[in-house]
Amino acid sequence: MAVAMNKPDISEILSPMPEAHPRIYAYGIASKAHAGLLKVGQTSREVKKRVDERLIIQNTSEDE
Repeated sequence: MAVAMNKPDISEILSPMPEAHPRIYAYGIASKAHAGLLKVGQTSREVKKRVDERLIIQNTSEDE
């Protein structure tokens, strides 16, 4: 006697994806090396926090 095996549905295999709200942002860096340039990025997080993170990284790398 053959037992019928049902294939699982994709929703049964994968975890539910969190709801994302991607945002594109641009900002300028106040330095002579970046005069007239804009940095552009994309995030699903709060834009101000993401830009603040980038500015901390940028300031750290300029100190070296």
